[in-house]
Amino acid sequence: MIFNEQNSKKFKRSYFRGLKSSSERIYKETYLTTKFQYALFYAKASGQVFEYKLKENANIFNAKCKTDEAILRRYCQKVWPEFLSKIEKLKNNDWITVSEERQDLIDTIQLLGYDGYFNFEIDKNLIKEARKYECFDFTEIHLNSPSIALFDNSFLIEVQNWKGEKLERNQEFQALHEKELDYIKWSLLEDLYEGFEKSLKQKTEELSKGLVTFKNTSQIAEYIQTFKKSPIENIKDLENEFGPLIQEEYERRLSLAKSMSKRLHLSEENLISKVKKPFSQI
Repeated sequence: MIFNEQNSKKFKRSYFRGLKSSSERIYKETYLTTKFQYALFYAKASGQVFEYKLKENANIFNAKCKTDEAILRRYCQKVWPEFLSKIEKLKNNDWITVSEERQDLIDTIQLLGYDGYFNFEIDKNLIKEARKYECFDFTEIHLNSPSIALFDNSFLIEVQNWKGEKLERNQEFQALHEKELDYIKWSLLEDLYEGFEKSLKQKTEELSKGLVTFKNTSQIAEYIQTFKKSPIENIKDLENEFGPLIQEEYERRLSLAKSMSKRLHLSEENLISKVKKPFSQI
């Protein structure tokens, strides 16, 4: 679908790209997102985020466009019949979760004369996977966010970019940073709730896997140490701030223990005794 056939909101929309370095290139296509914070996930605090607009003459494949769908469907009927059953799923799902032939699909779209394609960077299936590995879950706010991949960067118009202090002053960067600070507090409290406290090195390494607004692990360690300088006051603050959530989690585990005891014919009293009360270690 030629971009100027779409409503003006789409071609005037800002797209963002995050890079750890200006020379970085992971894929042969250029991937962009409508969400600044998601681009920041790729850039990290030490990288940079670019804002672009798309030129109106870009011919972008859109699976929701009847014309584009028909072109792909006709091609598959002649050349790739086994893919016909998957075309409908391209409209609302991340293509990674739709088909193992994702790269073949991308190559086909380029073969058909398109300059790129629209997709959704994250869907419900990917969120489930991300929760297994990321210590800080911010993926859900990007559910079904429009994204775009381009085969030719000449269709991009750079508007501005953020790096260094400019990036750190960005409102969305700061908003995400506040969420990450809250996560660190929550994580420290959770360790106490679970009955053990990890070393500074262990905790820093654990947190560094998912946080993006800290330039390095030493910044994370510094924040943890600063937070622990007045442990009594800070723990009380944590209890006031996160206490209801911890209590809710405790009650959920308690309910689960009771349910399991009935299903597995175990002693309810014995099983419940293994569920720790919130703040029992404080």
